[in-house]
Amino acid sequence: MFLDRGLPDVLAYMDYVDSDYPKHFTDICEHHVYDKVFVLAPWQEIFVSDSERYESFDQAVDIHHSLLDTYKRFGYALIDVPFDSISSRADFIIDHLNS
Repeated sequence: MFLDRGLPDVLAYMDYVDSDYPKHFTDICEHHVYDKVFVLAPWQEIFVSDSERYESFDQAVDIHHSLLDTYKRFGYALIDVPFDSISSRADFIIDHLNS
């Protein structure tokens, strides 16, 4: 199963906006662990702000750093997906899952 967002994302976004959260948010992240975490960095050449992604590119980069910091805090070895075509990116992910 693939998920677009994970539980630590909630903490990352809350940290980004400097909002407090209860300890059980952290406890949930410590007890529900993902096997692999693939990271797709903001890509300026294809970035578009719209009704779903309302932040600017610079804000997206800041949020991305918050996400990286949060996942690392929970001990994840992050897998960076390189900028490339959709099929190449999918192949990259599948190759990592099969290794």
